[in-house]
Amino acid sequence: MKTKNYAGVDLFRIPAALMVAAIHIAPFSTWNRVGDVLFTYCLGRIAVPFFLMTTGFFVLAPYAKSGFRDKRRLVRFLRQNTLLYLAATLFYFPINWYAGNLPKNVLEFFKALLFDGTFYHLWYFPAAILGCLLVAILAKRSMRAAWIYAGIAYLIGLAGDSYYGLIQQIPALKACYDGIFSISNYTRNGIFFAPIYLLLGMAIANPRNRCSKTACRWGLPISVVFLLIEGYLTDLLHLQRHNSMYLFLLPVLYFLFQMLLRVLGQAPRWVRGGSTLFYLIHPAVIVLVRGAAKITGTTKLFVDTLFGCLRCIAWAGGSRLIFEGKEERGMCQKGRAWIELSRENLAHNVRELQRILPKHTAMMPAIKANAYGHGAALVGKALQDMGISDFCVATVQEGIELRLAGITGQILILGYTHPSQFDELAHYNLVQTVIDYPYAQVLNDYGKALPVHVGIDTGMRRLGERSDAIEKIRAIWSFPHLKITGVYSHLCVSDGTTAEERAFTQLQIKRFRSVVDALHKSGISGFKTHIQSSYGILNDYEPSFDYARTGIALYGVLSRPHDHVRAAADLRPVLSLKARVECVKTLSPGEAAGYGRAFTAACERTIAVVSIGYADGIPRNGSQTRYALLHGQKVPIVGRICMDQLFIDVTGIPNVAPGDEAVLIGSSGIQQISASDLAEQSGTISNEILSRLGSRLERIEIRD
Repeated sequence: MKTKNYAGVDLFRIPAALMVAAIHIAPFSTWNRVGDVLFTYCLGRIAVPFFLMTTGFFVLAPYAKSGFRDKRRLVRFLRQNTLLYLAATLFYFPINWYAGNLPKNVLEFFKALLFDGTFYHLWYFPAAILGCLLVAILAKRSMRAAWIYAGIAYLIGLAGDSYYGLIQQIPALKACYDGIFSISNYTRNGIFFAPIYLLLGMAIANPRNRCSKTACRWGLPISVVFLLIEGYLTDLLHLQRHNSMYLFLLPVLYFLFQMLLRVLGQAPRWVRGGSTLFYLIHPAVIVLVRGAAKITGTTKLFVDTLFGCLRCIAWAGGSRLIFEGKEERGMCQKGRAWIELSRENLAHNVRELQRILPKHTAMMPAIKANAYGHGAALVGKALQDMGISDFCVATVQEGIELRLAGITGQILILGYTHPSQFDELAHYNLVQTVIDYPYAQVLNDYGKALPVHVGIDTGMRRLGERSDAIEKIRAIWSFPHLKITGVYSHLCVSDGTTAEERAFTQLQIKRFRSVVDALHKSGISGFKTHIQSSYGILNDYEPSFDYARTGIALYGVLSRPHDHVRAAADLRPVLSLKARVECVKTLSPGEAAGYGRAFTAACERTIAVVSIGYADGIPRNGSQTRYALLHGQKVPIVGRICMDQLFIDVTGIPNVAPGDEAVLIGSSGIQQISASDLAEQSGTISNEILSRLGSRLERIEIRD
């Protein structure tokens, strides 16, 4: 079997490598979501199985043909790919370090190294290496056993990937997959994904296992159609946890590979090395381009324009770039008004808060209210990638959103859930708060086991059974259908700095401890405890509890700009809010603009209309001293804020034109506006400003 004869296979390595990059750009995302799903996340998934089949064809098949005696090709493949993987790991180490994505412990390190990949696109190497070892061992013992294992493993992987929505409806199966995901974030790895394609490549190496040219000509397009239908339906029905594995990928690759084998000849020598090099370095090239553009101030030219053009031609070569390690769907979606989210700053804030917390205290981020306006699914998945597995939200709907986004850990509902929604608590494995003793009875009357945390009112007088009603609290443990896994309370003046406020916070903590101690003395145990939120952490209250519900601090801001906290925390804002200049107008002296003619030009003024308004979350009320940033300068917001637009006075700023970016929260040049600044101008707190940011604002994850 001479590899140089199969020009079709070798030449297909180039579009396959581009397809791998395509999964990292979304060429159709700005035009049509269905097209993006079909072409990027269905057809683009052909690439990795193709590479695995080439390994089965050129490496494992000769090993099997020799009676499993000649290991030279197999050993060479394993050695070369291991060295490539280690070299790439070292190459991307600085980026991982800068982004805060380094493993936090030995377990996370081996999880990344063996299954998930040490950088987002490098998972292929451990998958190919581990898959080859598994198939070689099993096939040597029994080819039949190898096929049985590979088929069952692929079905298990399929259920944890594009069909996970079905699995999570069955608690026992979901628990099994939670165990799998604690070892590997995905099932597309060397255990579940790779073996079947390696064996397919081995099988096709035997001409007796190939089909006719006519069968391939019909089989390939038909199986592609079914693949597209499968991908579309699993996406439409929200079944996908991930989208790497499809049932109809198997026949597509079976027919495609045979079609490629019919193209004989010798491909250029650079094809193999070139495709491998492109695959390895394309994320690094993007990082360098963006970094250079930022330094030289040419981001709009080299990033927005260049990468925007790449999107337009992406499927000519098949590409969707990942910008510095994370899918960014919004390069060309910065059209009207949008939110930019910094994953680096989020990771930095996580590290800062973990540094302040006791080592045994785990973070339970509050990602309610759409993660304080940042985007619950985006933030939740980013935090889960950072190793955080416990979350809290306000409503059952918010919990369901996280589950559908692929969040697999504990999700605590902090608020009230109506009995009509108890089925959803059970269905999505959500943890409900027991808000008082009567509500515990209602939950128990549902008749099915529900995981709950018991709320304790230590002085806020909001939700929870009063801390002095210890007999009622104990009695909650007598309800047979309540699986109590936690007890918690809420501090009401932990943001205060006066002696009286600190004393009351200490009193709340003391009351909570007394409840926990009383439960333990009664023989009740096995529950987690938590009371701190952001200010409880930052103001140096150090109770020894199991969780800390990080909220506003996680997003890098304080509630008010002049708040003073005791902890030395370097928090960095995660969110920026931007909008476009729609048009520029000149007002003559005495002319007025906007509703109520609220702004009148005392002299000739230039105003710009900006495409954002109170329907997007910009407060309509507040002081008249508000401002935005444009071209690195502060500009006043004038007149009444409309539902969809607002006015800024750009008199004296040259070259203002439609399409320019105006910053409402964030930085421009050396100027900066924080969410708490905007809140102060509007007479409220940053928590409210952020959580009210509208759903029509596109949320774009970026790297700084």
